[in-house]
Amino acid sequence: MKKTLLILTLTAATIASIAQTANNRWNFGAGVGFTDFVNPINKQFLMVERWKGAANLNIQRYLGKSFDGRLNVTFGEAFYPVALNQTFANQTVPTNFDQTQKGRMRYENSSLFDGGLNLVYKLNNGYIFKEDAFSNPYLFSGVGINSINKIGTQNGSNLGGAGSDQINPYIPIGFGLGFNLSDRWNAAAEYGYKVALGEAYNYASSAIRLGYN
Repeated sequence: MKKTLLILTLTAATIASIAQTANNRWNFGAGVGFTDFVNPINKQFLMVERWKGAANLNIQRYLGKSFDGRLNVTFGEAFYPVALNQTFANQTVPTNFDQTQKGRMRYENSSLFDGGLNLVYKLNNGYIFKEDAFSNPYLFSGVGINSINKIGTQNGSNLGGAGSDQINPYIPIGFGLGFNLSDRWNAAAEYGYKVALGEAYNYASSAIRLGYN
């Protein structure tokens, strides 16, 4: 029941607001973020039993009718997957992982820092939807980095890889839908997939925020 309610809440709350204008260029948001490292392993989404909440902060700057720039930061805890047969420092993703390691994983509680610079494309740009529309769908991408700590302590040894305070770059691809609550306040949530460029796994992330213009 709790899982169903959380999924419905997240789905219903995929509501983000990009209410800045040329005269009101900045938006500051704070809320809760969720990181899902299960998806690239089991090919499932919204695995809430493997979620740990973290703080999510967002600073967004109006660039024009169609685009905003923003800094998005998540920090807190996450469950990070480690293969049961991992023994070497740089063996974060085993060879042929999907075929040979599925179901042979453990998850370790980790400290996560995730920061990214995004370019946000607003569909309420006057060309697709009205600029002053109540709902504001958008897409985003950019570049980011994460640091995943405290991973790989099996048998007292550090397995290293993405767990040795390593900086891992990624490319995010995501979407959101927003509602303006007032001239100043807005609710915010979004969902994105982050493609790892380093040794960490790809992962999905979501956030629910309250913002102020």
